[in-house]
Amino acid sequence: MKKTVCITLLLVANLATKAQLLDSLALDTARTYTNLAQALQHPNNVYKLSLRRQKLSTLPQELQKFKNLNYLDVGKNKIVTLDSLLLNFPYLQVLNAEDNKLQSLPACIGGLKNLRKLIINRNEIYLLPLEIGLCTSLQTIDLWSNNIIELPTTLNKISTLRAIDMRVISMNERQQKKIQEGFPTIKFYLSPTCNCGQ
Repeated sequence: MKKTVCITLLLVANLATKAQLLDSLALDTARTYTNLAQALQHPNNVYKLSLRRQKLSTLPQELQKFKNLNYLDVGKNKIVTLDSLLLNFPYLQVLNAEDNKLQSLPACIGGLKNLRKLIINRNEIYLLPLEIGLCTSLQTIDLWSNNIIELPTTLNKISTLRAIDMRVISMNERQQKKIQEGFPTIKFYLSPTCNCGQ
């Protein structure tokens, strides 16, 4: 009997150290690591990682060690592109890459099936990939202050998507109307229309 209990406890403990998806409360209260070297000392314990203002131009390759990553913040850097390194984070729920140098997102973004919140404001994005429609848990996209005025129709496949922030993007009335009519179930946040591109 004692042997069975010990084996069961070992199995439970082993499962606890493997990659897992946190619920909202656990994610909110999880420790946020802000130092990459320190986080690498215990990679299985890293659920939230913030590498803001680190002067990064790419995602560090060391990130692939964080199999439990549910939250990644690489905002306020100089990142030009996000790459297939993202596929190492199947449990990622929040991705914040605001205020970088991004012009587009990679197709591999579609592999983030648990992504709920995508924050990519203050970049130079002009295009979202069709594959973003594969992010079936996505609830909000923060796109404000980018160069994008059209969205892929594949966003309509995401039943959980509730809001897209597209403020500080110059669009005329026709362009805004087209976006709102094309995605009737999504709440858009838009700046006042301009007389541009008539």
